[in-house]
Amino acid sequence: MYSGAERELAELTNGYRLAILYNIVWPSSHPVPIPSLSDEMKTQLVRALTEASRSRRKFHMFLNKVYSDDAIARQGTDALKNIDRDLVSQLQAANNSMPNQEFRYIFYLAKATRHVMYWYDKANKHRTPRWSTYADKGDNVDLEPGVPDYHIDDFYTVRGQKLPYSADVGNIEEDPGFSFDEDDILNPHCIPRIQLWHGHRKLRTRSLPRCLSPLS
Repeated sequence: MYSGAERELAELTNGYRLAILYNIVWPSSHPVPIPSLSDEMKTQLVRALTEASRSRRKFHMFLNKVYSDDAIARQGTDALKNIDRDLVSQLQAANNSMPNQEFRYIFYLAKATRHVMYWYDKANKHRTPRWSTYADKGDNVDLEPGVPDYHIDDFYTVRGQKLPYSADVGNIEEDPGFSFDEDDILNPHCIPRIQLWHGHRKLRTRSLPRCLSPLS
């Protein structure tokens, strides 16, 4: 049984061709099955996780969708959808298949903030106007190009339990070793790093001497 189907009949040299376009709708009362990896791919993933764990490497993966704090707290990884759900499920399945339990990872869900400061260099006879980054050190403004500041706002277990973690990433005294370095990103689709940081962008401006206006 079907409804709303589009059909097209095109006369050929001999006979006819029927093309049907359709969408599969999964019943809401049934859980959506998770695509399974082939035995070869699963073996490769288990091997990669084992090698990374033996080297004590930590990694993170950006989610494709933006999820509310309430959804994560209530459902944990069950709140994930589409490709996020599939990738996380495959990672968990491969992790649980590692023969040595001591090398298995513990996965978490984290909400992080990327903060960047800019200053606007007005045009003069020597240069054109441009936005540049700078490092803000208290009351003193260093106009040398700075790096983004990363901070973990919320930290959850895969079941949605909130954990007391709010260390500034890169702070040796507080941070237990988690970082947002590019080498630690699990990015199978090779998406540019700036595009991985999505969500609600917040802008703030203020005036400084010499007509400098930082944007954060």
